[in-house]
Amino acid sequence: MNHKEFAINLASQAGEIITKYFFTDHQMEIKDDQSPVTVADKTINQLVIDAVKKEFPDHGFIGEEGGSFNEKNEYVWICDPLDGTIPFTHAIPMCAFSMALVKDGKPVLGIIYNPFSKRMYFAEEDKGAFLNDKPIRVSNDDTLSRKLVGVCIWNTARYDFNDMFRKLINNGVNFQTGSTVYLGALVASGDAIANIFPHTNPWDFAAVKIVVEEAGGTVTDLFGNDQRYDAETKGGLASNGYVHDQLLGIIKKTI
Repeated sequence: MNHKEFAINLASQAGEIITKYFFTDHQMEIKDDQSPVTVADKTINQLVIDAVKKEFPDHGFIGEEGGSFNEKNEYVWICDPLDGTIPFTHAIPMCAFSMALVKDGKPVLGIIYNPFSKRMYFAEEDKGAFLNDKPIRVSNDDTLSRKLVGVCIWNTARYDFNDMFRKLINNGVNFQTGSTVYLGALVASGDAIANIFPHTNPWDFAAVKIVVEEAGGTVTDLFGNDQRYDAETKGGLASNGYVHDQLLGIIKKTI
């Protein structure tokens, strides 16, 4: 099985698990780091671990729900089994499965799947980005006013976005929160102009990195630099490229 077939097959299985538990059991527990987790998160995380060990035993794995192994290998799978756990547990279908294959810290494959909307985003290095097998491109908007920007904010995030949030509101931005990876996918398809992430988890932006860039966009850390995605990050900014510098200017002044 090649990398693409492997990723798509796992995303499809993860989607079935997400929808199953969404309608039967979406109660959450609170982990030691104060983030939520559900049975669906744990089930999908173990599914991916078992699959990687079987199909690609020389690869590593880093997942939000633990079980990481061989993190320093050349190839590492980075997985968020259920991004958007809080919406999920409140019966809001704004969540997604996300996985990336990282080579020496750089994503070379990424998949993001929202099973409720049946939207599967996929990208491989130098092969373009796709939504349900159709090529996608970022928008060509060059202003922020009345455009959609994804932003997730919570009290234990590494970077404080409160001042930035107010500044963007003053620029007329429309906001959406929920699943960070799905909001990033919307940038790739041109439905959002940017997505801004305030924390250090690589699994929240690894797939976003390659899907958005293969769609013609730009992805950096919050300070405009490239970064590894098999270790802690310095947040993330994904945009259509046209507004990237403008957003970086606002971010640098407000966080």
